[in-house]
Amino acid sequence: MKYPDNVEFKFFKSRRQIRESFLHAVNKFNFTIRAIVVDKSLVKSPELKNNKNSFYSYIIKLVLEHSNNSILDAKIRIDGSGDRTFRKSFLTYLRKQLNSKQKIVMKNCKMVDSKSDELIQMADMVAGSIRRFYDLKKDDGKIYKAIIKKHIVDEWPFR
Repeated sequence: MKYPDNVEFKFFKSRRQIRESFLHAVNKFNFTIRAIVVDKSLVKSPELKNNKNSFYSYIIKLVLEHSNNSILDAKIRIDGSGDRTFRKSFLTYLRKQLNSKQKIVMKNCKMVDSKSDELIQMADMVAGSIRRFYDLKKDDGKIYKAIIKKHIVDEWPFR
């Protein structure tokens, strides 16, 4: 896209033209998208409603857990640093929930800075595109989703 290496792409900070250009640029690569769409107003658990860390840990677990064994020995990268206590509890939770002697879903997990990680930026742009598709107040979501549609292998609503 001819931007300097230090430019960080974020869906909600980008103009429509940048979003479309970015999605077209990555569309030629081989990747798959698995997404869970959460309407937070439907979340009933007080813990998930009131604790952002618990919410994200649970949602990430769901996506990894319900992959029909298409995700194994995964190297997970999460945007953000998080404090040490959160990182430790997050990693412990995912390992206990996902891994067994018979099957290793998560090989390792690291918190990374999105400014220096192109794949995290791509995930942000893709997630923003899918989220925008469900925003009835905006009309550009259909455009973004149409660009990445061939990569979506699984997308389901959280209930």
